[in-house]
Order: sequence, then C-alpha cells, then structure tokens
Amino acid sequence: MSKLAKLRQLSFDELRVRGAQFLNSALERRGWSSLSKLPDDQGFYSLLNCGLTSAEQLSDHFRLRSSPAFFTGLRDRETTLSSVNTNFSDSRQFIIEKAIELWPATLICWACPI
Repeated sequence: MSKLAKLRQLSFDELRVRGAQFLNSALERRGWSSLSKLPDDQGFYSLLNCGLTSAEQLSDHFRLRSSPAFFTGLRDRETTLSSVNTNFSDSRQFIIEKAIELWPATLICWACPI
C-alpha cells in the first residue's frame, strides 16, 4: 500500500498529531526548536525554583535532606544490617562474595567525575 493510501485512511486528528510530531522532530534535528536547547547553569537552577546556585549545593540538598529521604537504608547502618541478616541469612555468604568481586568496578565508577 502506498504512503498516500495510508494517509487517506487516517482521521483528521491522527493526521494533525502525526504532522505536529514530524514538524517538531524536524525542528529539533536542525536545532531550531526551543525544546532542544539546554539552559546554562544559572537557568537550570532557576528552573528548580529552590534557591540553589551551584552543583555542590544541589548535591548536598539531595544527600542531606530528611524529606523525602533518598537511600534511607544507608543512613541507619544497624537497621539495614539487621534487615539483611534477617531476610537474607541463607544468602549472606553469596552476597558478600559478590560484593567483594564487584568492589574494584565500583571504585572505578565512584572515582569518575559526574
């Protein structure tokens, strides 16, 4: 079936949506779309609307805030270890061996700047 025949079978709404998608993708590929331009650092921080002005402040904000807390298991080591020992006692040795095996790779990843 030819492309023209396929287009004739589409509804007006579908033609409109697909046409808009085609136009937006063409504009983005050529760099003419406002959506394809990234803000500078200060523009990015103003989009966050939280008063932060540097990457260090943003990193500290995510690591140190109490709500919502990311990686809560890393904050309370004793509770995490207790939970692992209770829930994975039969797999404990395997988990430790795998962690030791993967340790050099994680060191390389942690050393890489973001």
